[in-house]
This record gives sequence, C-alpha cells and structure tokens, in this order.
Amino acid sequence: MKPKHNDRQLRQLIAHFGVEKLIAALPQDEVRKALDLVSTQEVAQMLGMNYNTFHWHMAEGHIPFPQIRLVRRAYFMRNEADAIVRDWTQKNRCWRSPAESGK
Repeated sequence: MKPKHNDRQLRQLIAHFGVEKLIAALPQDEVRKALDLVSTQEVAQMLGMNYNTFHWHMAEGHIPFPQIRLVRRAYFMRNEADAIVRDWTQKNRCWRSPAESGK
C-alpha cells in the first residue's frame, strides 16, 4: 500500500472510532513505549516518594493529574514527568522522602 492510501485509511478510522478507541484496542505496553509515557508510580519513584504520598500531593493540587488515560491507568508524557520532577525539586529543596529521612 502507498503511504497516501495508508494515511487516508487511518484518518477514516480515527473519524469513525476516535483516537481513544483505536489506542485502547492496541497492546497498552506498545502504546506506552511508542508515546514514551510515564506512569504515576514511575514519577513517584523519580521523586523518591511513596506512591500514596504522590497521590496525596496530586489530590492536594501540589502535583498535576496526568491527562492521558489508557484503559484504566493514567500516564504523563515524558516531558510532563520531567517538568514535574524538576519543578518539585526546585520548590521543595528541603523536602525529603520518608526513605531518605530514615522514617
């Protein structure tokens, strides 16, 4: 098939099903790798923070909620995750995770 033909078919599928349904039908690990998505668990680990503590900070509005959902899970784009880590580190230089403080 020619690339133009493929593009036309893909546009038709997107118009008919929507991007969300198409992505949901694909293997989630593959979509995650292709889009370079980062889970909330991974961002919590990048911050050296407990998963539940990370979610508490999201609920309190200190950390934004991820905008990308794949089936039942939510993800950050890589650049969003990096920005969260950078901003958190700058704003909370004196903050230490319970693991770091020995608690």
